[in-house]
Amino acid sequence: MKKTLRTLIVLCLSVLFFSLLLTSCETNTPGSPDPEHTHSFGEWIITKDATCDEDGEKTSSCQCGEKKTQKIAAKGHMPGAQPTCTEAQTCTVCGAELAAAKGHEYAKTVTDPTCTEKGYTTYTCSCGDTYVDTYVDALGHTPGTEATCEAAQTCTVCGAEVAPKKDHTYESVVTAPTCTEKGYTTHTCACGETYTDSDVDALGHTPGTEATCTAAQTCTVCGTELAPKKDHSYEPVVTAPTCTEKGYTTHTCSCGDTYVSDEVEALGHNYIPTVTAPTCTEDGYTTYTCDACEDSYIGDEIEALGHSYESVVTAPTCTENGYTTHTCGVCGDVTVGDEVAALGHSYESVVTAPTCTENGYTTHTCGVCGDVTVGDEVAALGHSYESVVTAPTCTEN
Repeated sequence: MKKTLRTLIVLCLSVLFFSLLLTSCETNTPGSPDPEHTHSFGEWIITKDATCDEDGEKTSSCQCGEKKTQKIAAKGHMPGAQPTCTEAQTCTVCGAELAAAKGHEYAKTVTDPTCTEKGYTTYTCSCGDTYVDTYVDALGHTPGTEATCEAAQTCTVCGAEVAPKKDHTYESVVTAPTCTEKGYTTHTCACGETYTDSDVDALGHTPGTEATCTAAQTCTVCGTELAPKKDHSYEPVVTAPTCTEKGYTTHTCSCGDTYVSDEVEALGHNYIPTVTAPTCTEDGYTTYTCDACEDSYIGDEIEALGHSYESVVTAPTCTENGYTTHTCGVCGDVTVGDEVAALGHSYESVVTAPTCTENGYTTHTCGVCGDVTVGDEVAALGHSYESVVTAPTCTEN
């Protein structure tokens, strides 16, 4: 529409231009030299529109018919939206393709078969295009525990019911009537389902022993209270105060129930002192004892006197150490100290020579304590025989 309007404008301007030319330049012909004529070019008129990829052209004319032209640079493409999986990128002006469609890039998702549904693979492109193939047959149900009256048999994989619940099988238990409750029969299935029927009237209470101050009268069958307990009948017993304990009166009923009243403050202690003298190792002190209750405590401590030792020296022997024994002359306490090392043996040696059959040896005897040790053995010498011949006789070998 715009191109048609532009063409009409160009034609109208061309007609106007040639009309003016005929009027103003009747004596001049195009191309004839006129040294006094100066071209006066008019407005530029577009004779060819520029497109995205082709140059356009514009013309300016003088009334003498002289023309000049200029190029109008191509506009260049205006890229549209980026190419997608299925759509190319095109110029928004001329529609020319600028970039080809990318094509789909599918991600694979595997859906495993179930008991009742086939398995399949779904291919999905980021653009949303999707298709499904690679079918795998449904697995079928895997029956679980057989049906009971409590639960149907189900598939261990998907939980679908494979077989319905069975009917209940009841066992009956009779509950006898009590004093206040009716009797009835309970019908119970192994699954826990239960119901009751066959009501029997309650029996009523059977009164027991009459009420006392410790116990109400109750039903001998169910224990329900039929008459309340009676009041207590108390007898008082006075407990006198001691050094540390208050006095009081205890009121006791024949049933054993009791309570306390009339409290009197404790008397307090009357202490008698007893002196214990100090010894070598023990402190002295005074023991204060109450003459009424024998409660006691200790005070007035005196430090221990310490030992008074007498010393006795025991000389060392060949094998035993010497030492000093300190004995306290007051308490008899004994301590041992000042050790002296044992003297050791002083041996004298006697050699016993070996014989033909006995080993020889050396005997070492201590001249101080008489201790004897034997050592330095020498092997027996063995026999050295001399031979005497006895000739045989008529009867003897």
